[in-house]
Amino acid sequence: MPHFPLKRVVQLLVLLPCLSGLAQRLDGQEVALPKDLVLTALDIPEEVGGELRRINETLAGRVKPQQNAAILIVHLLGESAFVPDLADASLTMLGIETMSTTLPELVAVEPYVEDQRDIAPADRRRSALELQDQIFVASERPWKSDEFPRVAEYLKANDAALDLLVAASRLPGYYFPMLSEDSPQKLMSASLSVERRLPFLVRLLCARALLRAAAGDIPAATGDLLAGHRLSYLLASGSPFDVSVAKALTMDAFACRAASTLLSGGMLAPEQAAEYGQALDAMPRLPHSDVAADIGERAILRQELETLRSDDVQLKEFFEIPGEKDLKHLEKANLSSLKWDVARKRADELQDGIVKALRIRDRQEQYELFKQMDVNYKLWEETQDTRLKAIAETIDKDLDGASRWVGETMAMSLRPLYWQRRATDDRADARRDLLRVGLALIAYSGDHKEFPATLGALAPKYLKEIPIDAPVDGPFQYKVFSKDHVVIATLGTNRVDDAGKPYNDDTILELKAPR
Repeated sequence: MPHFPLKRVVQLLVLLPCLSGLAQRLDGQEVALPKDLVLTALDIPEEVGGELRRINETLAGRVKPQQNAAILIVHLLGESAFVPDLADASLTMLGIETMSTTLPELVAVEPYVEDQRDIAPADRRRSALELQDQIFVASERPWKSDEFPRVAEYLKANDAALDLLVAASRLPGYYFPMLSEDSPQKLMSASLSVERRLPFLVRLLCARALLRAAAGDIPAATGDLLAGHRLSYLLASGSPFDVSVAKALTMDAFACRAASTLLSGGMLAPEQAAEYGQALDAMPRLPHSDVAADIGERAILRQELETLRSDDVQLKEFFEIPGEKDLKHLEKANLSSLKWDVARKRADELQDGIVKALRIRDRQEQYELFKQMDVNYKLWEETQDTRLKAIAETIDKDLDGASRWVGETMAMSLRPLYWQRRATDDRADARRDLLRVGLALIAYSGDHKEFPATLGALAPKYLKEIPIDAPVDGPFQYKVFSKDHVVIATLGTNRVDDAGKPYNDDTILELKAPR
């Protein structure tokens, strides 16, 4: 059995000599796992069945335990990494036979404040909130320890844990078990105990990076920020659900914003900007929303159909008519005869259409598909009450048609907001590409002692090709004020220059050539 509960060990991180075959590479550096961390083949408990089992098998099959960043992250988070009742099953599914007692554990904000003797007990809650607010500010601009002394002390107390987080980011995969406390277990209520903490952990990395940058340690600062980018990718690719990807995009936004402040503040030398840009270019791009729709959201759709099949109460509720208290229209309906393979096939067909539309990059073609899907949804919505009232007759006369309608209704009810998904994809691409162009401009200025007249001059030496501003399907805005002063900008998803307007969707990066 796995060793649990975890012991809190806050100490300097010492990466012990790795076990044979356990050294992994993601960014050119080896990650060694400690000898007292005993891993084995992961095992999914028998009680985890159906679609929940299938999605766990799919995600777990992508990464071996010794390559799994989640293994180190659960050590870092300690007992808070798990819902208590799911801890043993989670450890088994992670392939952890014995937890390490030598790896450091993060001290969370509230326990940290509780241990501060100079803070009166009555003031600790307020002090914890203030510390958290200061961490947020410190994660967005360079700062020195005398400006936020409490934040500096907190980061110092967690240096070893943050080093462990950086090490975790260098592993090539991420998988954390999808389990819930419900009975039967459901993906819609699966535990997010690890990933809901990851955005704050990346905030801490950004705050430490900006403190290090202000102190002149740029290599350490950029190392922390690159770890934030890597963790974003690991989460988005290892947990392909909309809710997980949203967190991953937030994490990448934190790292991009912090890096942009180093650029705009002239804190990166040309060679440092070039190295950062090369590291970003070597990373996989964050997956677009079609991936989550195809894997995670499809799994949720299928499991909801599984639930209807196995739960008579929820099946009847599924056929309720809004505003009507009785279920008279179901009295003669033979719901047990529904063909669930037919329902699932129809649901998959509609999900396939959504995935196909999200995967298209040509905006006009994609928008035409979105419009047609809107029309189809409106038609489905307008006929719902009529079809519900006739469900008994439909089952009797056209069982396949009734079964297809069940799958269609579930798919329509759980359809993603595809228009917004495209906007989210565009924002993520523009944010990362704006940073890449900024880094390339600083690198160029170091070689040429001035910025280029056009962005085209950056290719192919500083960028393999010039990225477009994704929301507008065109070039980034680029203004040259002088040979050592330029501005680059993305117009944002409203595709309008918002300068001087109350609502500004633009993202602007102002650069001055290093002297």
